[in-house]
Amino acid sequence: MRKMLWLFMLLTMASMAHAGASKPAAPPDVPASEIDAAREDERLGEVYLRNGNLAAATAAFNRVLRSSAFARLPEEQRYHALAASGLLAQEAKENEAALRLLRQATGFRQADGRIWYTRLAIAFDLKDYTDSAYCVATIARRWPETLDDINDHAIYQIADRLDTTAAQASKRQMLESLHDARWMDSDGVPSPLWRDLARLLIAQGRMDKAAAVAAQIDSARVAISMRIDKRFDGITQANPAAYDIDRIARAEVVAARERVRAEPGTLRRVTHLQGLLLGTREYDEVIALADGVIAQVKDVQGSSVYKDFDEEYVWVLDQRARALARQGHWDEAIDQ
Repeated sequence: MRKMLWLFMLLTMASMAHAGASKPAAPPDVPASEIDAAREDERLGEVYLRNGNLAAATAAFNRVLRSSAFARLPEEQRYHALAASGLLAQEAKENEAALRLLRQATGFRQADGRIWYTRLAIAFDLKDYTDSAYCVATIARRWPETLDDINDHAIYQIADRLDTTAAQASKRQMLESLHDARWMDSDGVPSPLWRDLARLLIAQGRMDKAAAVAAQIDSARVAISMRIDKRFDGITQANPAAYDIDRIARAEVVAARERVRAEPGTLRRVTHLQGLLLGTREYDEVIALADGVIAQVKDVQGSSVYKDFDEEYVWVLDQRARALARQGHWDEAIDQ
């Protein structure tokens, strides 16, 4: 099924490439026969794709790209040849080549969100976090409604890997694009990222925007880190009531409890609440939440009760063990 969808995507691009594409006049430096040959190779590539012959399609599109007539082809056909070659290289697990080709393809106005998402996936797999950040920023600016298709953890990982002086511009551009797109992570406001963005804006002297970004932060842990960090003094000391840790922590727990009630089939909401309660030292509630989950799945398949059971159940137990340890129940914590 994946390959059928992928082939459909390529063939859709091909039909777009040829819709209204006119045959250009041969310029003096490129014989008309070479332009015709390049166009024929592209047509053959499409035929091979329809027949599922990916090796032959790859060879045909490669001939198009290597042709001296490539630059003389209509823009739509050049885009299609680059994008198709990039996707074929990805299918062949030649990710370095795929990324190089898709970087060229996304330089064309025809490049849509699917191609940008593919470029992002390949760059991320290759640990090219600068290129990944550029893709995220572009998607946020051009297709903000599709940002939920990007895994939260991937965005946090990209931001973390760019936390160096040399990469600050890439990180700021990504975070500012996400902020302007009103992006939210699966737990709500991405407070750690907005703190980082505020810090980068302060470094640029953009205090008004930094303060506006920081005002959206709703995490007590993040607010503590800002009150400790002298770089934020111009924000935190100017409005101390907004960074009252106890007030923020209470509001954060109330909101997390509401999300647990609103999504009873999602364990992620439970583990998030448990983490907050560990921070406010409400250990009995951490244990009670875990016991409730354990009782729910005692005699059934956990995945029939919670959609994210396989990923999150271990963390429910982990947080229960942490609460027991903090209460001094060491043997019970070790058993858990």
